[in-house]
Amino acid sequence: MKSCATDATNGKVAFFDVDHTLIDANTASLYARHALGRGEIGLVEALGTLCAMARYRMGWVDAGPWMRRAVRNLAGLDEDFFRTRCEELYREVMSHHVLEAGLDQIAWHRERGHQVVLVTASLHTVVRPLADALGVDDVVANRAIVVNGELTGELASALCYGAGKL
Repeated sequence: MKSCATDATNGKVAFFDVDHTLIDANTASLYARHALGRGEIGLVEALGTLCAMARYRMGWVDAGPWMRRAVRNLAGLDEDFFRTRCEELYREVMSHHVLEAGLDQIAWHRERGHQVVLVTASLHTVVRPLADALGVDDVVANRAIVVNGELTGELASALCYGAGKL
């Protein structure tokens, strides 16, 4: 279980990764499969996502450039539409991938009064429904820039990935 508890001014904080830690999958892969099943993306785009994730898991590529490209593919999406899709993704798919060991670790920290924070390279909007369902205190994640209610395809800050998570 990838978690880390550290002293904070008001007690202790437990940080948890999401992909392959709290859930048994990669959120980008789940999103791609779900969007493909709804006809929102094509087979080529879905397979591209799944292949990129496989290459990343094998250590063949740095996920940073791929992640930026994936966010660019969201340019023009309505923010409310994207949020709704991510809520549906959690209810219909991601909730079935939550690992019991992760729930046990969160419960252990909660029983001791620790704050619980998710730290992930996934987009905040994608993991927020998971965070809400788990009752965590905060989420540190990549955030897409939104202008006039539409995603711009750009990230709001430095990439929250690898060393960028710290």
